Formats: sequence, C-alpha cells, structure tokens
Amino acid sequence: MLCGVLVLPFALGLAMLGVAANMAGPGGGPNALFEIPLSGPPPGAESTQLVGGEGGGRRWFYDRQGRQPVGMAYAIDDHWDDAKPVLKALQPIFDRQGQAREWNGDPLTTVAAKEGYVVDGLLVDAGKYVNAVKVVFVRQNGERLDWTDSYESDWLGVPRGTEPVKLGGEGQFVLGIEAHQGLVLDAVALIVRPEPNFTEIAAPDPMPQAEATFTKPAE
Repeated sequence: MLCGVLVLPFALGLAMLGVAANMAGPGGGPNALFEIPLSGPPPGAESTQLVGGEGGGRRWFYDRQGRQPVGMAYAIDDHWDDAKPVLKALQPIFDRQGQAREWNGDPLTTVAAKEGYVVDGLLVDAGKYVNAVKVVFVRQNGERLDWTDSYESDWLGVPRGTEPVKLGGEGQFVLGIEAHQGLVLDAVALIVRPEPNFTEIAAPDPMPQAEATFTKPAE
C-alpha cells in the first residue's frame, strides 16, 4: 500500500513535467516553436492531407505570433525502417538567426529560405514513416505571396524514390506543421490558412451634378 502511495505522486510529477515541456515547446526562448498538445491548428487555420503512417501522437508546431515559417529543422534516424533512413523529427523555424534546436538530445539540422522567401509547401516521400521531404519556398512581397517566384530545397532525408505527395502550394499561407510523432516522424501535414482577401474598395460615385433649370420669362 505504501508503495502505491509513493508511486502515485511520482507519476503525477512526471506527467506535470511532460505537460510543462510540451507547453514550453522544444528549445524554449523567444524564437522557439510552440507545441500545443491536443489543441489542433490555431484559430482560422486547418491541416492539409496527412502523409505517412498511422502511428505517433499528434503535435502541432506553429508560431503564436502568426509568423510564417522561413525554413525547417530536421534530424535523421539512419536505421529505423528495415534499416532504411527515416526522419526522426521535422519542425518549422520562424527566425533565420534563431537558436540551435535539439530533439531528444539530438541536434537538428536547419534549412532556411533565402532572404525574402517563406515556406509554401512540402514534397513528402513517405511509407509507414516519413522518409524525406523537400521544402518549397516562395517569395513574399509584403502581405502577398508571389507564386511565380519559387524554388525547392534539396531532400531532407533519404527518399525511397517513389512519387512524392505535394502539400500546400494552393494559394494558402503556411503557418506550421502537424506531426504524428513517436520515436521517429510517422506522418506530417501542413497547417495552412487562406490568403487574406485584398479586394479593392471601389471609389465612390462622384456626387451627381444638379441639372440646370430654365425658367421661361413672363410675357
């Protein structure tokens, strides 16, 4: 009985530490990601198609200030899927000069967009797990995206050679990623929201001119 009494507070303490770590997000600090367990995408956003397997717990990575990601940080597990490499982790970054990140003690490699570009999509090669992704970057002009000016990163990870699935690139803003994550990355989706509507306000009609009247003089 005493053993049970001692174990329960210890287990509750571990659970609280896990919640605190999740709410703080990996890395912590002003440039950190924000992992929001069980809350889903931020208001006004949604997740795209999920690509990969069915394992892992759901995690959402996005910036609470609403900034668009300017790159991705990732790590590779070289011998996971029948001795084939898979992505151990994938996280968006929002600051090119942000701090170094780790995943379970392993350093993450960062791939950032050129100045003036942001993340617009992913090309995902996945089976039971996510093997590799390419990041699609697009030029940002003020509050608009210029889809005529884009480029792709090299593969992050080792692709299997199958036809990748494209996520994003449909006239939406990318805010982050939804990851199904265990010891490795089981599946991934993008968190997106519609592009703001910049409908031009029509100029008001000019004030109508009063018609001149003619009064016939009295005879």
